[in-house]
Amino acid sequence: MDTDDALRQSVIASLPELNEILDQELRGKVIDAWAFSLGKSSFSAIEEIPASGNPDTAPLKSGTQTDHIRGVVQLTIALADSLSAQFPQLPIDRDLLVACALCHDVGKPFEFDPQNQKRWAQNPAAVGFPAIRHTQYGTYVCMTIGLPEEVCHAAGCHSGEGELVQFIVLLFTALMAAAFVMPVVGGVVWRRATKQGAAAAMIGGVAATFLWELFG
Repeated sequence: MDTDDALRQSVIASLPELNEILDQELRGKVIDAWAFSLGKSSFSAIEEIPASGNPDTAPLKSGTQTDHIRGVVQLTIALADSLSAQFPQLPIDRDLLVACALCHDVGKPFEFDPQNQKRWAQNPAAVGFPAIRHTQYGTYVCMTIGLPEEVCHAAGCHSGEGELVQFIVLLFTALMAAAFVMPVVGGVVWRRATKQGAAAAMIGGVAATFLWELFG
């Protein structure tokens, strides 16, 4: 048995929920993704990865990284099956959802690798702080293996990066509304509207938005 086959067998043993994916090609790519990620690290099994969300956060009080991944998968399956039973008309792709859940942390072997952590700590100014996170590397792994883009998004946007994107979008929307709605509406429906009033409304709206974000 070569190294790749050994890693694939390790992944299969760690994640029995793989059998929930009926599409054999998709299931094989999920296995290959984890085997590829492990093969680029010093870990030979998912259980060897420290059981924490990030390398610098507290680990689980009990259980392993495998338990975390399996828990996410089981919650995903329960939600999907419940929604399918209640709303049969929903077009739920169960295989794809399970693949997303199984691969959301596929980049952790790289980020948690002790050799990478040591190397990054030696020169954070050069590599960044934090350096390449498991979300970014997980996206690379999924795309390299040829997994569907939905799975790539699950790997890349499930953690702080996804929350940051959401925050930026919501903040930008709030700023646009606060800055332009009143000047535009006032300019259209109120004959006494002035340039000075429009500018004051824009400045006040932007300031109010930032104050709300900071103290609201």
